[in-house]
Amino acid sequence: MILKKNNEAGRSMVEMLGVLAIVGILSIGGISAFQKAMTKHKINKTTEEFSQFINELLRYSKDLKRMHTNNETVEQAKIASSIEFFLPSTWRRQYENLYDSMNHRIYPFIRNDQTDVRHKYLSIDYHMPRGKDNTQFCIALYDMAKPYAEVIREVFVYTKATESEQTKVQTAVWGTIDCKKNRKCLNDITLADMKRYCDTCDNEKEGCSFVLMFRL
Repeated sequence: MILKKNNEAGRSMVEMLGVLAIVGILSIGGISAFQKAMTKHKINKTTEEFSQFINELLRYSKDLKRMHTNNETVEQAKIASSIEFFLPSTWRRQYENLYDSMNHRIYPFIRNDQTDVRHKYLSIDYHMPRGKDNTQFCIALYDMAKPYAEVIREVFVYTKATESEQTKVQTAVWGTIDCKKNRKCLNDITLADMKRYCDTCDNEKEGCSFVLMFRL
């Protein structure tokens, strides 16, 4: 009788430990799922704010074009101060740079065409400091850019392992008007393409930058 009770107590203890182990696994899984959901929400919210910012920026593109100078730092400061009034509420300006709610640095400026200075483009450099979610965020930015294909000249990602290292530029993808010959079109890129372009963003010590160039 005593042996039977001991066996029952042993089984109860083993069953209890099994239940606790399952609860622990479910808890870890639940936390992981929650963290992934929060990351996705944060990325979606930030890219939505960035899209709203682009819409406002394009509305004032002619005014910004008139601010163009040969001194990029002065120009960035002028542009940043002039557009501060329509920044999303979670963004901030610091001198010539803008920062979003994830502390990503954004700086818009006017860029000359390399072959014809009469043509100018509104360039937005979106810099992501080193972080584990950068690749995921970079892919979201490519998706965000697709609806602007008619007014975009090109989109590309560049990375630098150190401040002194030469910039590494990934393959440019082109907007509808400029997508000619063997160029990769923004509207045609796949998830596999985006992953390949964004793959280095999580590893580089200096992070990576996502660049959009709009036709003016």
